[in-house]
Amino acid sequence: FADLKVDLESAILRLSDFEVIFDFESKSATLIELENKAALPDFWNNTQEAQKTSQQISNLRTEIQSYQQTASELEDLQILFELAMEEEDLGVGDEIVA
Repeated sequence: FADLKVDLESAILRLSDFEVIFDFESKSATLIELENKAALPDFWNNTQEAQKTSQQISNLRTEIQSYQQTASELEDLQILFELAMEEEDLGVGDEIVA
């Protein structure tokens, strides 16, 4: 369990570092801004600009969802690990590694 705990803590720290490097807050704010722009009635008046903005929205959504999914899965693993530690369930270690 000790090695698994170190690996899990390391992964959490790397994800935290990635959040800063990725600039999650800024990308989330940009996504909201672009979605608001896309909701304007005259958004499609300039088709080329609208397509560019739509592609940016799609790319940001993909990046943000990927990060959120990874963070959620890591949180689930952390909870599973903590429960295994409380129960002293050595078999859960294999499930976490998988």
